[in-house]
Amino acid sequence: MKVGGVFAAAWLIGVVACGGGQTAAPESTPAPEEAEPVTSSDPTPDAAAPVLITARAELDAALGAKVRVTGTVQREKLGDSIAGDGFDVLCPDHRLPDEAVGTVVTVEGTLGRAATPKAEVAPDGAISQGTIDGASRWVLEACVLP
Repeated sequence: MKVGGVFAAAWLIGVVACGGGQTAAPESTPAPEEAEPVTSSDPTPDAAAPVLITARAELDAALGAKVRVTGTVQREKLGDSIAGDGFDVLCPDHRLPDEAVGTVVTVEGTLGRAATPKAEVAPDGAISQGTIDGASRWVLEACVLP
């Protein structure tokens, strides 16, 4: 059985040449517990986090977004408003506690624009409360104290 002996000899030479059938892990591969976690270089912002509004210039860009506004509470006929630095927003669907009027609070809601009530002129010339045509105002829908 020369063929079988030749085959067995070739197999034995191959095993010895390759280190006896044992393979060592490459030194550059860290053990699983040492592997570094994969992180993104461009983290995605939390979609639920409100946009912080601190200036009038930021309002247009945040239209339709969930926002957070800090300012002084003012009581108005249409609802409470929050007066920030150079701007105010109306909370038409939520009255804040009476103790909050005149104090600085932070509120959250969805920023929008709403038409203001139009002033009407009576036949005798008297003008009702309201504003000119086309006027609108910043509002916070679902306005709450966070």
